[in-house]
Amino acid sequence: MGVFSDFWDFLRGLNGTEETIVTGDTLKAFVDQRRLGKLVIYELALQSGIDLIAGALSKCEMRTFREGAEEFGAEYYRWNYEPNRNQNASEFRHRIVNDLIRTGGCLVVADANDQLLIADSYHRVGYAMLPDRFENVTVGAGTGNPFTFNKTFRMDDVLYFRLHNQKLTALLDSLNMEYMELLESAATKYRRSAGEHGILKVETSATSKTYGNNDDGTPRTFNQVFNEMMTAHFKNYFSQPNAVMALFDGFDYKSQGADTGKTSTSGVKDVQDLSAEIYDRVANALLISPQLLRGTVADTSEAENFTISYGIEPFAVAMEREINRKTNGEDVLQGTKLTVDTSGIRHRDIWTAANGMDKLKAASIFSTNELRRKFGEPRIDEEWADQHVLTKNYEAIEEGKTE
Repeated sequence: MGVFSDFWDFLRGLNGTEETIVTGDTLKAFVDQRRLGKLVIYELALQSGIDLIAGALSKCEMRTFREGAEEFGAEYYRWNYEPNRNQNASEFRHRIVNDLIRTGGCLVVADANDQLLIADSYHRVGYAMLPDRFENVTVGAGTGNPFTFNKTFRMDDVLYFRLHNQKLTALLDSLNMEYMELLESAATKYRRSAGEHGILKVETSATSKTYGNNDDGTPRTFNQVFNEMMTAHFKNYFSQPNAVMALFDGFDYKSQGADTGKTSTSGVKDVQDLSAEIYDRVANALLISPQLLRGTVADTSEAENFTISYGIEPFAVAMEREINRKTNGEDVLQGTKLTVDTSGIRHRDIWTAANGMDKLKAASIFSTNELRRKFGEPRIDEEWADQHVLTKNYEAIEEGKTE
């Protein structure tokens, strides 16, 4: 794809419309975007962070309650299995996380069949005292058959997920513009130290010689031969694993080999250090553990605690509050609500958790069936399995009771 095609796609991606006023800032943003596209390590780190958060959020159960009693109806099925015909719940949540991190917001609208659809582009009209409006809402842009609603959505009619760090990727992009230059410099240093080096000796007499004739019959001069040798012949010679190059009379080339010592210590280390630094900065921005983002298993428990508390639960809270205020309103105060259960993020080993389960049941916190549900086991259709029991160790001291 050419530069003009890229620029046209960039303009359409700004607001989803065919009409855009191009300014100097627009051109700068386009150039910066093309440069950032070259920094693959940054994109890999950012996408890894998105996948980590989205994968954890996909493991959460979204529980629905009506007046305090848990329900397993259409709303539960919609959020845990099928929000729309073309996406399952995991894909849907992954897209929400991706949009939140990359753009700072994610718009979800419902169609005539009450399917939940994530908008690819839209124009938001803000008001100080009235509900904001969303126009030109387009969905399905990646399918090849996009659809644009011919209606205006009010803020009351949509789910609009937002995070406090709306400029997150903009800040990361600015930071990594600097890292890109440093990484390119380190990579150039590495390639230079690993490449072939040599000394070309040219005798003084060679500069006054002629080397055959050109196609038009004119003599080939030293400058012509020298330029061809430096721009074409040596380039081909260095790019081949096995090659032979003929030299004209008066030229003498001696190979100096590659500087392998510096390659193994300085060049490689510079690239590795900068790559690790980019991963760390992305992890810090997303509030997730750098160890988990880099795949390091040391101190995994503490890393998981930090990541869940600060990197994942804010997404769960943002979704939970937006869904409740739009679908349940003040009924949440009477127990009609949706909750995002983040306790399922960690892997649960039933044998390791056996002692803890015993305590939870003995203190009457969970029933047998509630504990079985936590581990994905089917419920027991018996009355006793739903009862809450309390052992003697947890009984209250009766006032005035004596032995």
